[in-house]
Amino acid sequence: MQQLEDPDGYSADNPIHAFFEPVEFKGELERKFVVDAAAGEEHTIVVAQVRREGKKVSEVIYGCGNNLKGQLGINRTCHLTDFVLLEDISELYENTDKGIQPLTVNKLVCGKRHCIAQFDYGAFFFWGDNEFG
Repeated sequence: MQQLEDPDGYSADNPIHAFFEPVEFKGELERKFVVDAAAGEEHTIVVAQVRREGKKVSEVIYGCGNNLKGQLGINRTCHLTDFVLLEDISELYENTDKGIQPLTVNKLVCGKRHCIAQFDYGAFFFWGDNEFG
């Protein structure tokens, strides 16, 4: 991690801004084109495009971190240190007048222990803890 120097008196002992070196994904996300990411309290969700010959053929969603409240959208409660494919909401397609087209996630947000994905055709997909909503 590298600290940003701030002219207003912030230092490494009192950082307010920091940035991280880019990290190369290994395993599931290797060679995927990540287009969106969101994080909750202890989990991270990313949207990646699957491309063939430079053209998007589908979108896939991955998650890692704490899943004790279902916030990763997988069928087991555990903590995952590596990204796993969220099969129920990945590689979704729509039949249009142009043929079968991949659905696009327009917006991805995470709360403390839940996530919401908005797809391009207007549908929302929610998963995780709904204790307060």
